[in-house]
Amino acid sequence: MSLIKNIALLVASLILSLYLVEIGITVYQTIAGNDVRTKYQVVNDYKGAAVPAVFPSMFLDSNLMHGDMEVLPLAGIANKTTVYCNESGDYSIYESDRYGFNNPDYIWDNVIDVALIGDSFVHGACVESEKSIASQLNLIMHKNTKLFNVLNLGMGGAGPFTELAILKEYAKHAKPKHVFWFFYEGNDMNGLIVEKRSAFLKKYNNNKYTQDLINKQEVIDKVLSKYISNNTHSVLKKNIRMLRLYNTRKLLAPFFAHYSSKPVSSYSGKQLNELRGLLNNAKSLVEGWNGKLYFVYLPSIDRYKEEMVNHVDSLGKNDIINLVKKINIPIIDMHNNFISSGKDPLDFFPNRRQMHYNSDGYRKIAKSINKYLNIANLEQKNEK
Repeated sequence: MSLIKNIALLVASLILSLYLVEIGITVYQTIAGNDVRTKYQVVNDYKGAAVPAVFPSMFLDSNLMHGDMEVLPLAGIANKTTVYCNESGDYSIYESDRYGFNNPDYIWDNVIDVALIGDSFVHGACVESEKSIASQLNLIMHKNTKLFNVLNLGMGGAGPFTELAILKEYAKHAKPKHVFWFFYEGNDMNGLIVEKRSAFLKKYNNNKYTQDLINKQEVIDKVLSKYISNNTHSVLKKNIRMLRLYNTRKLLAPFFAHYSSKPVSSYSGKQLNELRGLLNNAKSLVEGWNGKLYFVYLPSIDRYKEEMVNHVDSLGKNDIINLVKKINIPIIDMHNNFISSGKDPLDFFPNRRQMHYNSDGYRKIAKSINKYLNIANLEQKNEK
């Protein structure tokens, strides 16, 4: 009987401790001026004028991927205040463009010089819109070169299949001179495994296939609005965030994510062949409109939390870099650029522990792309 009492006392003490931590975090964040609301509370505070960010990946694990939808959306709702995420204390909130991407809408009326294809890092998580990679690159180019129209086609949760689809559905119409394909070592290959199960996405292996999404925005908006309406948290859940230990779970999430998954040291030949096929398709497509495809390798925070003897062979990096070299796609290795910056790479992440980069990290990427383009343009002039 005493054993049961001791266990009950232990459990009660643990629960009490967790709620004390939750209260402490909430008080600290409030004093520090951090936004302690949930995403759905932020959306609700806009009183119908905003929506939460939604991503193609949200549909891939549901029965929607089996043909129950008229289209598979590859971006968000058009022309809408969109609430994204919060890792540094403030939410990233942006006005989506006519196709649901994180751009000023007028960009589509101009000649596009550069397009960025990638996942949440390109999308702009979790910073203000003007601090995304595309926005900062636009600013740099306005100052230093004649190139100035940078199109952000990043979408949270996108893997290589989705990125090829976005390239076909949207970038093809803009025909940018330079296309930068971003690869995130943290989950892009895992995303590929999920994506290839999608009947919609597999069709993009056919070079001629398209959903013609650029002409179906009304349909896309209806699909996404219905999804948001069906999946938005109830008022009750929004009002009991402390009972759900919201801040405590958010604080511990990076810790559990880090230790619950084992980073890969290499990829299988099958995985690499699938990525090679997608990249070859992307390269052919971009070269078809006389554009140039580049590959940007993004390191994960796991690379810097672990003490790695050899960064080249860790997390499958060597496999990916060698594959891209064989396809003859120019590479920007952001791990090397972070290391050569002279800063501790963890300083490029919010509070040195969150998954995405902070504004300094995104600025470093923008500067690296600008530098690469300047070198490429100089080499091209010398060849002439």
